[in-house]
Amino acid sequence: MRILFIVDDVPHSGSAGGYQIVFQRLSRLAARGHEVGVACFCDPEKQHLGDELRESVRWVKLVPRPSLQRHAILARALRFRRPWWFARAYSPHMEKVVGDMVEELEFPVAVAEFSVMGQYFLLNPHLPAVRRVISCHSSPWFSCLRALGVHRPGSHAWCALACRMAGMKRFEFTVYRNADWIITLSPSERYWLLTMAPGLDISIVPPGVDITHFVPRPAEKTEKAVMFMGRFADETNVDAVLWFASSVWPRVVSRHPEMRFYIVGPEPPPAVRTLAKVDSRIVVTGRVADVRAYLERARVFVCPVRFGSGLRAKVLEAMAAGVPVVSTVLGMEGIPAEPGGNCFMADKPEMMAAYVDLLLNDLNLNREIGLAARRTMEQHFDWEKLINSLESLLQRMVPAESADSRA
Repeated sequence: MRILFIVDDVPHSGSAGGYQIVFQRLSRLAARGHEVGVACFCDPEKQHLGDELRESVRWVKLVPRPSLQRHAILARALRFRRPWWFARAYSPHMEKVVGDMVEELEFPVAVAEFSVMGQYFLLNPHLPAVRRVISCHSSPWFSCLRALGVHRPGSHAWCALACRMAGMKRFEFTVYRNADWIITLSPSERYWLLTMAPGLDISIVPPGVDITHFVPRPAEKTEKAVMFMGRFADETNVDAVLWFASSVWPRVVSRHPEMRFYIVGPEPPPAVRTLAKVDSRIVVTGRVADVRAYLERARVFVCPVRFGSGLRAKVLEAMAAGVPVVSTVLGMEGIPAEPGGNCFMADKPEMMAAYVDLLLNDLNLNREIGLAARRTMEQHFDWEKLINSLESLLQRMVPAESADSRA
């Protein structure tokens, strides 16, 4: 079957977060014999990643990313009547590319990865008849609503976010209603969408983790270090690191002055890089070739996210590697968490610091929690099992004779 994926960045083997989920989906479907195409935005410095992607799928079309300058986003929002978060990812060029690929290559089904890319199914004058699936990794409206609860009402950040949310709810759910099917990563995300729009057709298709790629490490060979990883173009990750560094880290280093904090992931903004300048025990790596090198070092993985939604691939990878996780309750959303069994959860800085301290000191407990986390990944998040769900859903979307005629 031919399947077109529409993505707002180039998915590749070294991708972080949701883009790693996308890469695993399309590459594993291609490995099963499906003819996969990808239309994605690409920055000039990432052109080489398109060549890597072409090794996994049959067709790749790289589209220049629209400007992310504030005035340019505002201009697109006003001209094309789209809310801020959707205007950030809107390009008439991409609209035409998607339509042309569907028509010329006769794709029977297209998958928009991330909700903002679902707008290319809505009022697209270039788009022929095609089955439209939106993969909602996290609802932009719901994520922003949670972010409002974190910022102080009336503050600059709160007001800026409130302004950018104007018109978002109505537009986002219009995009969903225009699709033939929605898939979410977790039951909680599905519940939220159905609460807002009961008539939507939604299936849960969880992401997986490559349990052969991530393997447990001996706790006694780790450093006295904590680790966070994520893609810092996502404001959720920026806020998580800054909150941990200001509210939790001082409590931890007061008990363990020799320890380190590894912050791993691409595109760290100045506010995150500054952390390493004011404290030599904090290491900001930027993009790394292989996160496993840091997962092997770290004694504890922290996920202090305070807003956002969806299931976090970073937590799956840490748990698969047998690194015990200390997270906010929100950070474990969509994962069968057993506090004190396969993870620890805390929303208060003092409790999070206490759990980190416990896992730093007690290597036997560290090992037990890590191995329990690994078993959870093996039981619930093995990619080879979960890709069956996505494949079956897409096959149900397309009549057999239609899929066969395009094979």
